[in-house]
Amino acid sequence: MTYNYKEHITEDIIEYLNENKNEYINKTTKEQLEEKLNEDLRIEDSVTWNASWSYTFNTYKARENLEGNSELVEEIVDEFWIDMKEHRNDPEYLDVSIRCYLLGQCIPEAIEERIEEQNLRTCDECWTLMNKWYCIHDGIEYYCWKDCLEGHYTEEEYIKMYDNDEAYRTEREPEKSLFYNTNKNESTTE
Repeated sequence: MTYNYKEHITEDIIEYLNENKNEYINKTTKEQLEEKLNEDLRIEDSVTWNASWSYTFNTYKARENLEGNSELVEEIVDEFWIDMKEHRNDPEYLDVSIRCYLLGQCIPEAIEERIEEQNLRTCDECWTLMNKWYCIHDGIEYYCWKDCLEGHYTEEEYIKMYDNDEAYRTEREPEKSLFYNTNKNESTTE
């Protein structure tokens, strides 16, 4: 069976977030969180092992991970200008290079998985993680503040939807989770 790099990297990112959630308390949007994670995880041994240059610490296991992933090896050779003459017999180097290459694709997946897992809400306009929000059409749309809501509906349209039970403003207690800072009662993230 071919080793699924994306699946394993995403799992490693989620585990890292679970263990280090206090590092990310002031990231108010998914984009800010993604940017910070891209910076931090590129050299985080528990995710990419870029700092140590071996994820497996086992040449045989790294070679096993590479089997069936020749397209990814070709992509990283092109992307990182890897000299295959020098690194052909270094599967650990190639394994770590693939992890670094796929990191940016796996971070949003890991964040989305955490959002779904914790049943969190994000603003459909600015992607802020929220503990207060406007809910439109029974959860088809969510907006954090009036500015985001008014980018899609006029005040009159919102009032009409509200009167017809198609829209409402709600909030929930901030949770101790990956994103929410329990010391604030604002629409911010941990």
